[in-house]
Amino acid sequence: MVGRDNTILHVFVRCLIVAVVCCVLAVGCLWAYQWATTERTRQLVEQPTVAAVVADESVSDAAAADAKSVWLEARAEADAAEEAYAEAESETGLTERLEALNAWLAAEKEAKEAEDVWLAEKEGEWVVVVAQVMILLVMIGLYFLPTLVAMCGKRKQVIAIFVLNFLLGWTGIWWVGALVWAFIED
Repeated sequence: MVGRDNTILHVFVRCLIVAVVCCVLAVGCLWAYQWATTERTRQLVEQPTVAAVVADESVSDAAAADAKSVWLEARAEADAAEEAYAEAESETGLTERLEALNAWLAAEKEAKEAEDVWLAEKEGEWVVVVAQVMILLVMIGLYFLPTLVAMCGKRKQVIAIFVLNFLLGWTGIWWVGALVWAFIED
């Protein structure tokens, strides 16, 4: 009877250790995702003037598309201002040329700011995607943890544990049952 109690205690301790490791991994992934989205939002808020157009949007494809359209509009205005300056240079006096040059430079600056916002939108997307993929992989690993423990322990019932884990693991109680079964010696 002493040997049986000792085995049950070892199985319980192993399950407890696995549960703690799973919780630490899940919290770490959630922290990484939160950091990535917070960092992305901080980058958007720090952008000058044109960022106000995009800052109200959530970090998504729609926000990136909006930033690109703002940049394209600013680029078109800068091109028009450049043409106006070229016309003013050949046909008008110094004052009109200076006004046209100032308008052109202001439009170029606005286009550059819009381009920076758009590029920052595109650049920061990979961080969020990587964090989401990490969370997904950890969650899949945690779900099939009983199967992995059974495979590493070279148990004879690996297929049965996998089937139980795959079909009923989502209930939680059967997942714990499969984990305990995976730790029990053959």
